[in-house]
Amino acid sequence: MSFKCEYETRKKAVELYRDGMGFMEIIRTVQRSGFWMAKWLRYTDVHGRLALPIAKGRVSFVRKVDSHGSIEFNGAEYFIRRKLERQYVVATLSTHHRRVFIKHEGKLIKSFPFPFTGKVIDPLC
Repeated sequence: MSFKCEYETRKKAVELYRDGMGFMEIIRTVQRSGFWMAKWLRYTDVHGRLALPIAKGRVSFVRKVDSHGSIEFNGAEYFIRRKLERQYVVATLSTHHRRVFIKHEGKLIKSFPFPFTGKVIDPLC
């Protein structure tokens, strides 16, 4: 079974549930288990889109500061400092704090809010 076909099955099952069809009837229709159905209901938002939880943690990226004193991170531009042009900084995204922390030579120089949708979970629980 292709990924697209599986995705469409998930989407259809969630739509049927939101439209009022019974849980048991849906799992018989899509030929999946009750566990499968419960999982996809939990991982969808009110519009039926996949909304997986985000694990607490950090991801770091090295970026070169451009001539205007900015870096690009995840499709957005962040102004750092002009005096750091052509130098490298470390941008660390903290999902727990929902912020991006910018460090240069090991020192924190700036932080920015980093909004994202989704629930943050502790991966060890």
